[in-house]
Amino acid sequence: KIKILNNELGSISYPVVYAFAENETFYCKKLIPFNAKISHIIHVRYGGGLGGGGFAKGAWLLNVLEKLHTELFITDGRLSWQKGDEFAIRYCASIPKKKSVRFRQIREQSNGWSTLSSGLGYYHTPTIDISVKDGHVNWYLVK
Repeated sequence: KIKILNNELGSISYPVVYAFAENETFYCKKLIPFNAKISHIIHVRYGGGLGGGGFAKGAWLLNVLEKLHTELFITDGRLSWQKGDEFAIRYCASIPKKKSVRFRQIREQSNGWSTLSSGLGYYHTPTIDISVKDGHVNWYLVK
């Protein structure tokens, strides 16, 4: 749980899940069976060979936002499909085959650690409603 204290508004507590796990398995084996509601998802520097030799960029996450009742999606925009993302959909039948949500950008945050220089088109193939800008993380309301 995280507890937020404010002198004027008081305090509020919320449960927080930080999953440092194989995300696809965590989704399939823990989140979906328990009908989890994950209000915020942060997708920044998600593998995909950015110095680590990964095979997925987490593009499959776009397809599960509705099932998880996600309200806010924060991303560096590196969401092009790789073979690991395609494997996730084959591995876990509960991952929808297509994205069913739309996004409305509410913030563009300069954050130099979050992204490398672009190679736009190679590292990034943004979706129609998600933008990519070097050194920035964008916040989106999920509709």
